[in-house]
Amino acid sequence: MSEVRRCEWCSARLGARDRVCFSCHRPVTAAASAGPVAEPDATLAPAAPPDARALTAEMVVLAGDGLLREAFRRELNGDAALLAESSVVLSSYLAHRLGSLQPGVPGQSIGGPGDVR
Repeated sequence: MSEVRRCEWCSARLGARDRVCFSCHRPVTAAASAGPVAEPDATLAPAAPPDARALTAEMVVLAGDGLLREAFRRELNGDAALLAESSVVLSSYLAHRLGSLQPGVPGQSIGGPGDVR
C-alpha cells in the first residue's frame, strides 16, 4: 500500500504523477512524498531524552508548517514580519522543551537553509 501524497500548501490529495496541485495551483515538491519527521540527532539537545527530542521535532514541524502557510497566504513572497516572529516562537518553544536555545532571541536560527552553528 502506498502512502497518500498531499500538497504542502493546501493539504489536497495528490496523484502519483502530479507536478502541480490542482487545488492551489502550486508546484509539487519532493517533500510532498516524504515520510514522517526523522529522529533528530543529539547535537541540538544532547541532555534531552530521544523521545522528547522526537516529539519536540514533530511539534516544531507542525507549528512551523502552519506559520509558513499563513505567511505565504498573506504575501506571495512571505510576510517578512510573520516569518521573523515565527522564528522567535519556534526557538522559544525549543528552548522551553529542550533547554538548548536562548528563548525568543530574534534571528536565532532553528535549523534549515542558511543555518550556521
